[in-house]
Amino acid sequence: MRGLSLLVAVAASLQAAEISTTLEVLTGDEIFSRLMEHNRQRESLLRGYSVQREYSATNKSGKLYAAEEVRMTYAAPDEKTFVTLSARGSRLVRSLVFSRLMQSEVAAARGNERSDSSITPSNYRFEAIGAGEVGGRPCYAVQAIPIRKNKYLFEGQIWIDAEDFAIARIAARPATNPSFWIRHVEFVRTYSKVGIVWLPSKDETIADIRIHGRKILTIDHHNYVLNTGMY
Repeated sequence: MRGLSLLVAVAASLQAAEISTTLEVLTGDEIFSRLMEHNRQRESLLRGYSVQREYSATNKSGKLYAAEEVRMTYAAPDEKTFVTLSARGSRLVRSLVFSRLMQSEVAAARGNERSDSSITPSNYRFEAIGAGEVGGRPCYAVQAIPIRKNKYLFEGQIWIDAEDFAIARIAARPATNPSFWIRHVEFVRTYSKVGIVWLPSKDETIADIRIHGRKILTIDHHNYVLNTGMY
């Protein structure tokens, strides 16, 4: 098993090296600059969208504590609304976890919290660390380093699509521990291209909670309907 893991790691390294030779060599600052430029172009065309989401909370054995299906609607530049379509399982989990996540997202889309949580040079610096693939597409890999430590920022790796200069994947942890009761948190967010923009397709967060053990929160995003300047 150890030998197989080593072979997989070597194969991944060789693939990354091969991808690196086909990409234009860019510094972390140059990658960040192109990401910002392309984001501005995409944002100028996106008037809004709606998406169906499925929230679920499980333990490491897969036991389901709660699930909720919602429709989220976004209207540019900063309005988000949620409508619950169905729910099952623990009301406490839905209230303390799912509802608070939605409330936090609404707040983060507006005012100072929006700028405090954005992936911009005012919040992060990028260090180029190589290349890789996400969904079969070549990407630049960068280390995202928060300029300051607060609850809105994270530290970890970001994969940026080499053709569209859009974020394709984030694997990170919060810049600060969100609570005494949470010993460790890691999250992975993947994105997919939807029409002219890139939007989240899946979030998975793993939290080690004192006394209660490991808990896993998953959010699946699907059935996007876009409202863009091109239609």
